[in-house]
Amino acid sequence: MDQTSHQPLEQLRTNDGKLDPQLVAEMFDLEVDELAGNLGIAEQALSQNQESADVQSRLQDFERIANNLLVVTGSIDGLKSWLHSPNERFDDHTPLEVLKLGKAKLLADWVDDARLGSPD
Repeated sequence: MDQTSHQPLEQLRTNDGKLDPQLVAEMFDLEVDELAGNLGIAEQALSQNQESADVQSRLQDFERIANNLLVVTGSIDGLKSWLHSPNERFDDHTPLEVLKLGKAKLLADWVDDARLGSPD
């Protein structure tokens, strides 16, 4: 998998360049507690440690998804529409449902591969 497509996405970052869990949650139509659950940490731990290397690393899958989808769809509205559309690749579940199952890395890898032309 090629992660060279990973670029910092200003819409998801604070002024100091860190990924902001609240901004990530908003872009992906998630509540912060849902995002925390997806990341495998408690909401309180997320808010208290949001700048830690561990949390920042876990948030990068969301940034990878957003980067690729913004290129493909051309807009945040397009990204959100894709998130809410049933996808036969996921047994007609929406990508958002896949995210809520804690599968951000799986989805990020799939979106990377699909954008590069090798979706398997």
